[in-house]
Amino acid sequence: PTMKVEWYCNGRPIPQGHRFKTTYDFGFVALDILYAYAEDSGTYMCKARNAVGEAVTTCSVTVDSKSGLQLDTLDEQRLQKIRDLENYQRPEKVEVEPVGQKPVFITPLNSLTALKEGDHAHLECRVEPINDPNMKIEWFVNGVAIRAGHRFRTTHDFGYVALDVLYTWGE
Repeated sequence: PTMKVEWYCNGRPIPQGHRFKTTYDFGFVALDILYAYAEDSGTYMCKARNAVGEAVTTCSVTVDSKSGLQLDTLDEQRLQKIRDLENYQRPEKVEVEPVGQKPVFITPLNSLTALKEGDHAHLECRVEPINDPNMKIEWFVNGVAIRAGHRFRTTHDFGYVALDVLYTWGE
């Protein structure tokens, strides 16, 4: 009943705790190390002492450490693609002015005959380019420019060009 068992690692006493469990039962002495780490490596000593004397036994324990986090890439190609995506720079937008195109009539005007004074007249044609916002459409009668107004209505929409004369005169 007076026997006392103590455990040491590298000359320092091992504290009882959740990782170190000691057993002394009917002459059986043991030290269990749960979750051994590399820092648990060293020389272990068990010292048994009673009123008559003491006995010591030692052993060496080596714990190889697990590799920690894998910080190096296992796939260099994929890592390079990720770096490329992270460093992607959009190319600068270069605005190119569209090259102008000369107007071309796709369908010509049709002559109107047999109109009576006061009749409605409708002239239409098609012109390209249809997407030129700067194209100017002008209408002329006998070489004189027609100004849009109450009697004259003009339409210019996606290449469709029309002139409506609400009522005609003999001149």
